[in-house]
Amino acid sequence: MRQMCRLIEGTLRLEVDSRPHEIRAAACMVILLARKNLWSTSARSEDAAQDELDRLVGLASRKMGAVKQLFEKNLKANPGLQNDPSYKKFMESVTQEIRILESRMSESKSKLPEEPPCTWGDFW
Repeated sequence: MRQMCRLIEGTLRLEVDSRPHEIRAAACMVILLARKNLWSTSARSEDAAQDELDRLVGLASRKMGAVKQLFEKNLKANPGLQNDPSYKKFMESVTQEIRILESRMSESKSKLPEEPPCTWGDFW
C-alpha cells in the first residue's frame, strides 16, 4: 500500500499542463481508495493511515481543480467544444470528482457520495 501511495502522490505532483490525464487517473485512484472499507490500515496505526489518506485527498483535490481550470481554458480557446457532448460529459465528471474529494475533506468527515462520476459507468 505504501508503494502505491508513493506512486499516486508522485503522479499527482506532475505538471498539470503536460500531464492532466495522468493526474486525473491518480486522483480517481484516491477517490476509489477513500471509499468505505478500502483504505488499508494494517501494520500502521489507524490515525497515521487516516492522516496519509487525508493528505492524498487534499493534494488530489487541489490538482483536480487545476486540471479543471486547464480544460476550462481549453474550452475558451476552442468554443466549438461547447457543442461536443463528450466534452460536456468529461467536464461534468471532473466536477463530480472534485466534489467527491471535497466532501471527503469536509469538517464533518461525511461519507463519500455513493454515486459514481458520470463517466465512470459500471466501473464504480
